[in-house]
Amino acid sequence: KLNCNGATIDGENSAGSIGVLLTSKKTELKNVRIENCKIINFKGNGIRITSGLPINKLSDSKSNNYNNAPSEITISNVQIINTGKVGVYIDSYVTKSLLTDSLIKNSGMSGVYLEQATRNNVIKNNKIINNGGARTGLASREGISVDSSAYNEITDNYFKDNAAGGIFLYKNCGEKIHSGKSKIRWQHSDNNNIVNNVFVNEPV
Repeated sequence: KLNCNGATIDGENSAGSIGVLLTSKKTELKNVRIENCKIINFKGNGIRITSGLPINKLSDSKSNNYNNAPSEITISNVQIINTGKVGVYIDSYVTKSLLTDSLIKNSGMSGVYLEQATRNNVIKNNKIINNGGARTGLASREGISVDSSAYNEITDNYFKDNAAGGIFLYKNCGEKIHSGKSKIRWQHSDNNNIVNNVFVNEPV
């Protein structure tokens, strides 16, 4: 458990910085809590949950990838403000995790990103405000990105003023596949339950 007890973690906008990095390093990692933190001014992600493997290094075995990625991670009562990239990045094959009672605001890219092959995650009772403003020079982004991610619950959240829109669901075919640094996405963004959310001043 990381319980900040209300303390602030300030990245001071240093290059390439991530607020909290939770990585399983290719082994099983379950039942971790991150709570009561204010995470501000990071050039990278506010929180990133990952196996630590780049997408082109993932196994051809889906079950191995799921076993080696974090699972049952809880992020509760955190504020993530003014990140250069994604506020909360839930990387490939992460499952059964929970983001709740939190504020994600002023991210340069998406507020929350569910990466390919993630599933059974819950995003509940959060405020997702003014994200996707593309301070990095990239295109405007949405509050939550559901990219080839399935069986998730997105409920009771409040969305306001996100640059491209509220929640986008899509199946990314695997950009730059010929570079050798990507893989074809195999999972569609199916069977996601999106209910009781409020959208205010969203382009989509």
